Amino acid sequence: MSARSPLYLPSAQFSYWSEFERILREQWKNMQVNGLVIGPTEGVVKLDGVSGDYILKMSGTSLPSGATLRVDSYSTEAQTMKISFSAPGKAQAETQ
Repeated sequence: MSARSPLYLPSAQFSYWSEFERILREQWKNMQVNGLVIGPTEGVVKLDGVSGDYILKMSGTSLPSGATLRVDSYSTEAQTMKISFSAPGKAQAETQ
């Protein structure tokens, strides 16, 4: 992802963004959120100073709440990424 690359996520899951943002800021001290739009179904966060490859490798990472990050798609050509989160406990229920 390059400067101001959009990161898309379901609006209903936006509460998990703040948890994920804290994790990113620990690794990327110069990360900046240059835009934030929460639409009726999808939110868009425009990031600067974060590697898309790093976020891609984080797919499957658990957040402090227990939710799990999923990278649903990543376009290196368009420099966009779609993420979502599995609710806490849901991933465990699916594996049983």
